Amino acid sequence: MATLLNTRLTSQSLVLPSGTTAERPANPTPGTVRFNTTLGIAEVYDYGSWRDLANGAESSGVSGSGASTIMYVPMFGNTGASADITDQISGTVGTLGGTTTRNYDQGGYTGLYVQNGGYLDIRPPQFETAQTTLNGRKYWTIEWWCWNFGTGAGGSSQTMLEMNQYPHGILYRGAGASVGHYWRGNPISWGNVTTGAWCHYALVGYGSTIKVFNNGTQVADTMNVVGTSQFADPYYQGATALRIGASNHTTAADQCTNGVFRKFRVSLGARYAAAFTPADVYPIT
Repeated sequence: MATLLNTRLTSQSLVLPSGTTAERPANPTPGTVRFNTTLGIAEVYDYGSWRDLANGAESSGVSGSGASTIMYVPMFGNTGASADITDQISGTVGTLGGTTTRNYDQGGYTGLYVQNGGYLDIRPPQFETAQTTLNGRKYWTIEWWCWNFGTGAGGSSQTMLEMNQYPHGILYRGAGASVGHYWRGNPISWGNVTTGAWCHYALVGYGSTIKVFNNGTQVADTMNVVGTSQFADPYYQGATALRIGASNHTTAADQCTNGVFRKFRVSLGARYAAAFTPADVYPIT
């Protein structure tokens, strides 16, 4: 027998369950409908985002509530095993290029060591399906841990991540002594590159901006030029995969990270809106 919990039927209307943005359910089922009293809208949960039920737009105020993991690559595990470079959501195995070492022990944690043009390419199918692609979405999170040695052919001026091919999407790299983030070819630089220690990085699509965090501290809030993630598909403009540790348009040693990566995750929904303490263990939700 079906039941309607916290929902009232009257002779003239259907009254939805209601609550504030902060009261959104932690792990809602896609298709969940409620009235958001903070925003004054009816909203529906759609695979990682709360959307305005009236016009289909993603509702604002997403800050981890209802976020869902669509890609997770641990990049650690048994030496030579494929599990450490496999997307735990789809089972897609990544492809290693250049000089890489798996199960590399650094600072008490194991990860994937890339150097001298090394990288990891991965192309999970969920980025090509309507329900889970980042394209057209305003709220999403990309995060990873990296121990950047700050040495090698490019020093600290090295690419850590590229989604599709510059200048059409996201390029996250060192830039001399600072970190640079490129969105569709527009560079934003700030602070110093963290070297010689584990650092958590997060890029958060948040409405019309992209929030950037280093070790849980927000260091940038840059305009997302088109107001959506129109070009956040990792395969747009000829790129064959999402690439970690190097750029899709060059694998020259001076353009690639000399460092160790672990725990790369992509989520639908903006997990972070303000300062936070990075978690070493991600829930795969």
